[in-house]
Amino acid sequence: MLNVTAQRSPEAAKAYFAKSDYYTEGQEIVGEWGGKGAVLTGLFGQVDKHAFDLLCDNINPITEESLTPITRDNRRTGYDFTWSAPKSVSVVHALTGDQRIVKAFRDSIKDTMCEMEADMQTRVRKGKEEYDRTTGNMLWAEFIHLTSRPVNGMPCPQLHSHCFAFNASYDAIEGQWKAGQFGKIKGDGYYWQAVQQVRFANRLQSLGYSIHKTKDAFEIDGVPQSALQKFSLRTSLIERVAMKLGITDPKAKAKLAATTREAKLDEIPYSQLVRSWNEQLAPTEREAISGTLSDPKRVAFKDKSHGDYAAEHIFERGSVVDERRLLTLALRHGIGEVTPEGVRAEVNRLGLLKREEGGKVWVTTKQVLAEENALLQFGVKGKGSCKPMMSNDGPWREQLGHSGLSSEQQSAVAHLLTSADRVMILRGVAGSGKTKLTTEAVRQIETAGKPVVMLAPSAQASRGVLREEGFPNADTLARFLLDDKMQAGVANGVIWLDEAGLVGTKTMAALFDVADKLTLQRWSRSTRPCCPR
Repeated sequence: MLNVTAQRSPEAAKAYFAKSDYYTEGQEIVGEWGGKGAVLTGLFGQVDKHAFDLLCDNINPITEESLTPITRDNRRTGYDFTWSAPKSVSVVHALTGDQRIVKAFRDSIKDTMCEMEADMQTRVRKGKEEYDRTTGNMLWAEFIHLTSRPVNGMPCPQLHSHCFAFNASYDAIEGQWKAGQFGKIKGDGYYWQAVQQVRFANRLQSLGYSIHKTKDAFEIDGVPQSALQKFSLRTSLIERVAMKLGITDPKAKAKLAATTREAKLDEIPYSQLVRSWNEQLAPTEREAISGTLSDPKRVAFKDKSHGDYAAEHIFERGSVVDERRLLTLALRHGIGEVTPEGVRAEVNRLGLLKREEGGKVWVTTKQVLAEENALLQFGVKGKGSCKPMMSNDGPWREQLGHSGLSSEQQSAVAHLLTSADRVMILRGVAGSGKTKLTTEAVRQIETAGKPVVMLAPSAQASRGVLREEGFPNADTLARFLLDDKMQAGVANGVIWLDEAGLVGTKTMAALFDVADKLTLQRWSRSTRPCCPR
């Protein structure tokens, strides 16, 4: 996986080095300079501590003058791009000593970083100009680590790389080094992670390792799960702490990594660690790990099917998507069978409609646009076409005033009850009282003798959230679209769709078709501040 973090302190950045050019006893290795920025400054080969420290202080190690024009006290030193290998890869490397794995790992990262730097930018703030200019060059130093942070004094095998990119990029237009803009690269980190993983998986297969796809990455075939658990002490520790604190959010769990880690123990020789790890394994586990390597194999790439899969699935949830989100889905789905270049070529052959805006390429299809236009036409034709649920001056007004709703909530309910439109969208941010509002609106509708069906896009949202909120018969939109009896039960009534903004155009069009068939009113509530698209 890839994690990108900013580093403000020059002293903290300098700590990437130990007392010499190589980390203690072989646990960690200093790598090479990387990026077009390294070439521009005349830095080649292995990273040396003196040049690295000077760059941390914003000094060009060749000229020993300031690299960028401004050096502030709180200046951001750079960004740490941390690339991690799958746990099975780390275990196989540590216990078999196959150094080709490290080379394959480093090469996949180098290729990806070199491609990534084409997106590097710097600020333009001269005169009345204010924008970000693409420079296409970065300067980074590579550090290879073979172990994780220790737990109870013992680290585990964990192959990972720190590519420390300095906060500088050469602006050829202005002819000077300037502070870098990493926002675009960092924002697309999910994509670059998928690109690197695909390249690494392919290299491992060419070495003779079989791999299988996981949810977001891959693992080497044949490594026992029991062995992986023995060498996942950090993950187990974080999970235990998260459970104790009641933390379930993945991002919140990630923050626990910094608060639960122990200091590194560089004094343990790597050879001694390998012996200790071997001693923890059962004979069958040791034998399985040693047998993971077989004959090199030629991968039969199948870029097309995975490009089609990505397009089919991603447009179920959105009519216009970031092209790199689509590419990422194709890469993850096809890991072990695709190349980044092949996937990009295949997606280009899909005939997607493209538009560049805000530094991203947005894509859609002609079919999605047609479906969206049909939805809009349905809504437009339905304006003023229905008899309102309530008259403007009915007794319900007084009841609404005693409902405990705020004036804004009462206005929203009143609009729903008195509107003659066939399709309505209720928007509200988190914490605005949508549940209370919905309960009162549904009560009033049912009092008027109209049936209401409560739907949501997922089983968790319908049978979990909505039923807990007081709607015992809530169900999924998918079931409603397939269940004729359910549809008949709401004839001449109201369909209330929760989380409508999460429903894709094709599914929404199917719902509108059902509504049209039954000639009924349709109501929509979205907990996202956007129309259903």
